[in-house]
Amino acid sequence: MLSRQRVEAMGGRSECLFATMGPYDLVQIFEMPSDAAMMEYVMVARRDGFVDPVILKAFDNDQWIKITQEVQKRIRSATE
Repeated sequence: MLSRQRVEAMGGRSECLFATMGPYDLVQIFEMPSDAAMMEYVMVARRDGFVDPVILKAFDNDQWIKITQEVQKRIRSATE
């Protein structure tokens, strides 16, 4: 099964796949519906011997702004 098909079978969506030069052969960018679905993907892919993945959770700009605002609120609350 292709990685794209595996991602889609687990409810995700594959954005793109790049062949790369350097320490990694491939970089695939995809979205999964949850962290649990992502872990399932990793565990199944490892079991089947396809990958030794490095997972980097990414945040779009709006998510990043929301996260940093929450952190700033917590810091202010802790110092008051």
